[in-house]
Amino acid sequence: MATHWTWVARAKQDHLLDDTTLDTLGAYLDETVALDEAVHQLTAQPPHQTPPAINLLWAAMLSLAKEESATHDALLELIKVLLASQAAAVGTDDALANELGCTWRDLHDYLWAEHTKLRDVSDRSARQWINFHGFSAGCVRDAILTDLSVVFVLMKDALETRVDASNAVLVGVDVVAASQYLVTAGRVIMQRIQSPDGTSLMQQDSGGELWNGSADVLGRWMFWKNRFEVLHTAETLSEEAREAAWKAVIAMGKVERQSTRR
Repeated sequence: MATHWTWVARAKQDHLLDDTTLDTLGAYLDETVALDEAVHQLTAQPPHQTPPAINLLWAAMLSLAKEESATHDALLELIKVLLASQAAAVGTDDALANELGCTWRDLHDYLWAEHTKLRDVSDRSARQWINFHGFSAGCVRDAILTDLSVVFVLMKDALETRVDASNAVLVGVDVVAASQYLVTAGRVIMQRIQSPDGTSLMQQDSGGELWNGSADVLGRWMFWKNRFEVLHTAETLSEEAREAAWKAVIAMGKVERQSTRR
């Protein structure tokens, strides 16, 4: 994970957080500082100093996650322990989780605006969009993020849009981003679809160009799966997008089999 130090150096220049906090994050990712010690250092309150505001800490970790996918697992573990330790201190983690959710949405909206300007899959904003959603998929799996509305909008953009030469780059990047949720958190998504609020989630925005808006929530799930199969062989998409589509098909099939065995 040596490349995360490039991000640390840039974050120091941007004054994203104080240098001590950024060095702690870097050392934790290097595994030279243990998880519990990192949490202690990030939340400690030395004399005449204050710990970093939690929203700044969330923003820093999300910023790093969009740049370096190799940091995702370690950052997820850090966030889970931070939430648990702060909940133990104040009696609840709702406020902290809400702060994380708000910070996540702010970065999401910025990255969404940037990725709509895509002209080539090699553009930096494409990788940031994919990395951000890869990390977010882990947050959904681990119940760090529970609002799936943005996830379902991404599915609509990736799978319910007609693909042609004019939008193939953008749709392809969305396909890669969306597939990660099925691969990483498909079981959680299926459970939400089958829950009482599943219908409202699946029917938001009335569907895209290729979806007729049926009230059958599982029907839309199957449409998505079939659409991934089609996109797997779409020559207009990049090889990365086609491979991601096939991984999503496999993951969705596994989730369906697990669901029927319950």
